[in-house]
Amino acid sequence: MKTFLTILGLVALIGVIILIKVIQISTLIHTKAVVPPEPVSTIQVAEQTWQRSLTSVGSVSPVQGVTVPAELDGKIVEIEFLIELGFLKGRAKLARWPVFAPIVY
Repeated sequence: MKTFLTILGLVALIGVIILIKVIQISTLIHTKAVVPPEPVSTIQVAEQTWQRSLTSVGSVSPVQGVTVPAELDGKIVEIEFLIELGFLKGRAKLARWPVFAPIVY
């Protein structure tokens, strides 16, 4: 008898939970959702001249680097960089080899 009452109580509890969820879902389905308008700001468009460079204070260090000693077997044919910082005069230190850099600052 105890087992029957326990099972009956669990079934009743599950039934009540299901009924509550059905009521909640049907209420959500029949409720018209009002989406608030997205705030937007506007400005007048005007042409401006920007400076080409920005001076700042800081330091730069590489995440990965490589040291190429001159004592390696073989011959250095060309040295390639992605970006050359011309003001550092690095090309003068590498004058013995052709240097290629597609972007020069």
